[in-house]
Amino acid sequence: MEKISILKCKRCNHEWPTRNNPKVCPLCKSVYWNEERKPKRIDLTKLSLIKRVMMNDKVSESVVENVFSCSSAVLKKHISLSMKEGMTLDNMKKWTIFMIVPFQIFSEHENEIKRAYHYTNLKALWVGYDQWKNKYD
Repeated sequence: MEKISILKCKRCNHEWPTRNNPKVCPLCKSVYWNEERKPKRIDLTKLSLIKRVMMNDKVSESVVENVFSCSSAVLKKHISLSMKEGMTLDNMKKWTIFMIVPFQIFSEHENEIKRAYHYTNLKALWVGYDQWKNKYD
């Protein structure tokens, strides 16, 4: 007689009894049910949106309001206040926008994602030397 074990999906937290090692989670159907999610940095489309706001490019206020829960002016002021000495709009390749509270802390629900991208969770930081070297050399 085979032993019944309880498995838990690391994607949707669903638990189910089984006698074998399944290929997918029965609830969310993810094939990665037994693997931890990889940490995410800020989404590149959102990062480019922030950079467009910082460069005074034409950006839809409703898009900025929907994504970052603030106006373009408030977002620009917030990012400008978090910029360290030496950070300018001319050297934006040497610094980037990071989330203060990492994205993986938030769940996949729409309200949680909105909290993750709230403008108060964003900060300008220098790109690390090794990261800079590997990315741009």
